Amino acid sequence: MRIIGGQYKRTILTGPPDATTTRPLPDRVRESIFNMLQGHLVEGPAVFDVFAGTGSFGLEAISRGATRAVFVERDRKIREILRSNIAKIDATAMSEIVEGDALGPLALARCPSPVTIIMMDPPYPLARDPKSWQRVLAQAGKLVQKLTDDGYLLLRTPWPFLQLAEAEAPETEPNRNKRGKRKPEREKVVSLNLDDGSLDSQDIDEIEAMFEAIAAGEAIEDGEDGPEFIDGPLEIAEAVGPETHEYGSTAVHWYQRES
Repeated sequence: MRIIGGQYKRTILTGPPDATTTRPLPDRVRESIFNMLQGHLVEGPAVFDVFAGTGSFGLEAISRGATRAVFVERDRKIREILRSNIAKIDATAMSEIVEGDALGPLALARCPSPVTIIMMDPPYPLARDPKSWQRVLAQAGKLVQKLTDDGYLLLRTPWPFLQLAEAEAPETEPNRNKRGKRKPEREKVVSLNLDDGSLDSQDIDEIEAMFEAIAAGEAIEDGEDGPEFIDGPLEIAEAVGPETHEYGSTAVHWYQRES
């Protein structure tokens, strides 16, 4: 993982230990986003990086001209990596780390006001659960009110953006994998109720593989007891948008504040 443009171009950043905690934006996605944001970084805007992870988005913004970046990250180990990445470009003076729930009142209070760029990159399991996703959209609706007239809120999701029709789907019967082969019977929790921001699942990879199989057009076991899916909602109250940009298995949705 590296900074791809600006003053600190080619600086190597430390990435997460694995993909279960945080999924940094791929280089090509960041490059596309910042190409579109180029004119908004000239005057040194403030940036709010929500679910910041190891900081690749906010640090890219600093490299390209942002004068202040506020990072929200609740995971202690990931915050340590974030701090080390900030130090790599000597950006401590212009950076602030908020330690807490990205969807809570503290994060909202620490958002610069006004702010030009807000990036929300919630973990995929959070985006997959309809109940938790409503918390994301509610917080986004509050944050978008802090935008400048020409500011943007960016929201990342998996793509296609599918959710389980029910937030809790305990599974104790034998099931089949995405290729239709019978799996050995086992008791497994697949609840994605993330009100506290933590994952309540014993097998994240299998859940995500199921959605990827659907996106690829592969057959999924269909039946009365099979999982049902819905398109994830993307409307944010009092916001204009979304304008959706697809990048393979991920998408970034752009919003502006209503006039």
